[in-house]
Amino acid sequence: MNKKPNPNSREFITLPAGEQFVVTDPAWQTARLNHPVRFGFGIMFLCQRGTAELAINLRTYHLKPGTQVFLMPSMTTILHAKSEDFHASCFAFSTQMFDEACYRFDLPFFRFLGDHPVSQHEADTFEPLCLWFRIMRHTYEDRENMFRNAIARNRLQNMFMEYYDKIRRQELHATLHTPDRQTDLCRRFFNLVGEHCRTEHHVEWYADQLCVTTRYLSAITREAVHMSPKEVIDRLLMLEIRILLDTTDKTVQEIADATGFRDQTYLSRYFRRQTGSSISEYRRTIH
Repeated sequence: MNKKPNPNSREFITLPAGEQFVVTDPAWQTARLNHPVRFGFGIMFLCQRGTAELAINLRTYHLKPGTQVFLMPSMTTILHAKSEDFHASCFAFSTQMFDEACYRFDLPFFRFLGDHPVSQHEADTFEPLCLWFRIMRHTYEDRENMFRNAIARNRLQNMFMEYYDKIRRQELHATLHTPDRQTDLCRRFFNLVGEHCRTEHHVEWYADQLCVTTRYLSAITREAVHMSPKEVIDRLLMLEIRILLDTTDKTVQEIADATGFRDQTYLSRYFRRQTGSSISEYRRTIH
């Protein structure tokens, strides 16, 4: 299958074979910095102490005590920095548990989770969340309980609803209005790039899908994220390439085929232009 263990996942978060969920405390302490990771399962974690800087699909978030993070399956993350005392509790859950917990939710709910992966808790909500993790750990360790997975799934579903309600109320209290057309367009562009950057590298294709001109799309992304559409595509495409280099034994030609390049020469030139180093040099740094 050309796949080898992801060193990042092995070091701090993994979902053992046959398990629907796992609770770890602490987590992320030994994570490698500045290496992109895409987990094949969902993760919720809570910062208990210390600080960290985490990028989720190119958006950077600053974590501190009380920060709650939801990573849906297949989200790309990069841990850029963390303090020596950084400590986070983690609940990881399979895609099956995720699907079962969310089967009654509609599409706007998933879009909402994708747009709001991070939430900050104050004391009145932080303590109950810490208790939730302690209860989940007890359930995880109670392997004789015949309803163990069902209990975890129901609590996860409840957590999704609590999370959704909390963020929505925060927005209402802050008198935030429905996103305007430009904000919505930028989000749709990021979602499209995340889904298609392996095969579509040109700004024109995304502008056509969004029914706007390339000039208008450029104005929107520069204002929102201070990047051109091409820079957004390149950064997300480079994440895809680095993940393949980090987590598989695929040849350069196989990676070129998987990421829409004509051949390995084109990919190698692109990689050097983006990073300043060759693919072989990069691979030596991750082994």
